Amino acid sequence: MRELVNSLTLQFAPAAVLIVLFVLFVSVIVFAARMIIGHESQKSTSQKNRGAQPSTIANHKSEPYTHTAHHLTVNVKNHPRKFEALPEDLSKWRKIEHLGENGQLYRIPDTDLYSPYPVELTAGERELVKTLTWHFKRSCILVDNYFVRPGHKTVQIDCIAVDERGVFIFESKGCSGWIFGNGNQPKWTQVLAYGQEKHRFYNPIKQNAGHLSTIRSIIGQDIKLHSVVVFGAGAVLKDITYVPTNCRVCSIHSFDKALESIENSQLLTQKQIAETCSKLRAARIRVTQDMRERHVDTINDALGVNRVYV
Repeated sequence: MRELVNSLTLQFAPAAVLIVLFVLFVSVIVFAARMIIGHESQKSTSQKNRGAQPSTIANHKSEPYTHTAHHLTVNVKNHPRKFEALPEDLSKWRKIEHLGENGQLYRIPDTDLYSPYPVELTAGERELVKTLTWHFKRSCILVDNYFVRPGHKTVQIDCIAVDERGVFIFESKGCSGWIFGNGNQPKWTQVLAYGQEKHRFYNPIKQNAGHLSTIRSIIGQDIKLHSVVVFGAGAVLKDITYVPTNCRVCSIHSFDKALESIENSQLLTQKQIAETCSKLRAARIRVTQDMRERHVDTINDALGVNRVYV
């Protein structure tokens, strides 16, 4: 009997080993397939959600600017206009914008705000503007602002708002995924696809610090400036450190808490608020499409992305 068992063992052992190896091979193939499918699905979702916002703006498909984390890519050509000139009497807004009696005004989509030129906003910027209308007077919100700085270079600031606490300079970031950053480091990191995809982007705190410098040169030294970096709904601020005292970093979901945390013991009067808004509007240039494209070219040249060939 023992000899029979040994004989059967020797006969069928190789087949058993092959079966085990085959099962392991199939398991590896299935696991790899699931990982690839999951990665592609996550990648597709992350690409759709770069700058993703709540469902109220999900149907805005045409984006004049597309921000990605590893570099800035801007698409301003062939952009369909969504801003219609309004014929009704808007004498108050024309006065606010330093326009004449027949000066042209454009309504900013999804809001009751107006601009002396057609603004171009990302989905994240549109959501930010709508949120600002809940916290600031309409006449104290400036959207898609262009200023000329020394050297005849332009600087673009997403949103500016003014209230009793001072001037708020907002930088909207459309990055989704996990965000890691240090206020003292030049680059931050965006992590997608469960860590399988990473991108580096310029520190938005430092980016907005340059904007604060521009505003300071316009309104002087006596008014408090507040820097607020706002990420979209698709971002998770995983580890953000060394944020300056005059700066807040938040997602659009935590925007209210970030804004409420800003205090200033030296409150501005209504007259000072009006004068500050007037100075900012007077310094703001009436941007044209050509100016936008030249501004984009300047940014891409500074980043060096136009000198990279794949």
